[in-house]
Amino acid sequence: MSDAVAAAQQGYAECLNAILRGSLDRFYETLRWPGWQSDVRTLGLDEGFSV
Repeated sequence: MSDAVAAAQQGYAECLNAILRGSLDRFYETLRWPGWQSDVRTLGLDEGFSV
């Protein structure tokens, strides 16, 4: 279980703290592809990726 999921089960403050400490990066690291940052940088606010 990731830090973010564990913190979400404890409450809002713990969840927010985990997110700010970078737990979302660890949570999504197996789902992101190399170069994803440059790919999403060009997206508009009303655009996204779908697989």
